[in-house]
Amino acid sequence: TNHFDDLCEVITSIRNERAKANKAPSKPIDITISCKDEDALSKLQAAESYLVKFTNPKNLVLTLDQISSEGNVLVVLSKANIYIPNSVELISQTAFRGCENLNMVTFGNSTHIIGDRAFENCTSLKIVNIPNSVTRIGDYAFKNCTSLTKITMPNGISHIGAGAFEKCISLSKIELPNTITNLSNDLFKNCENLNAITLPITLSSIGENAFFNCSSLRKIVIPSSVEKIEAGAFIGCRSLTICCRSEFKPGNWSAYWNYDNCHVIWGYQE
Repeated sequence: TNHFDDLCEVITSIRNERAKANKAPSKPIDITISCKDEDALSKLQAAESYLVKFTNPKNLVLTLDQISSEGNVLVVLSKANIYIPNSVELISQTAFRGCENLNMVTFGNSTHIIGDRAFENCTSLKIVNIPNSVTRIGDYAFKNCTSLTKITMPNGISHIGAGAFEKCISLSKIELPNTITNLSNDLFKNCENLNAITLPITLSSIGENAFFNCSSLRKIVIPSSVEKIEAGAFIGCRSLTICCRSEFKPGNWSAYWNYDNCHVIWGYQE
């Protein structure tokens, strides 16, 4: 991609995000552009006058930041909305960790991996729409995103890391695609307002403390495909009814899988 094409992509991205955020082109706004290497940064610095002319920033910041090992630039609008362009394939570990004012993320269609703790402690983040290109979400990627109310899961995702949604206390429901086979340890730990979840029929294991203290969860259906449930998977879910498709407890389930003695229905049929 040549310099002109890169510049056009950045300008187009900014304009698209202005439209989504209802920020008129005539209204100056804060714009931060983070580059993954010095070459990309120098190109944008050389073209700064064009960026100013075509994006109308109130303040324009060009900075060097290792956001992705693959992508070139990342555009941040008004310090609250982030556009991740199509060139970015990897969101690095801790990339946006602790960005407390971040409330919206728009992913490009080439992102494959969201790294460990990438959005941890983004306490204002409300909605995340993960594109179909994403196959892996890292450990604690969205931990303590306390304002997160909705997250959509792509059909192609195959791995969600430990504690990825731990303490997402505003998350009320989630549906997992059939490409998921394992629920990692602590996955929904302390999601105290989670009241509805759909487990995939391909699921084979549920990790330790996966639903620890999900105190609003009233019912969960365990597919017959689940061969293993680790200790303490449902600790603190004192109002939960566990509906198991299996007729009896499989041999590989931990003796402490139902530590709090939640009500269990075996051979459940809807």
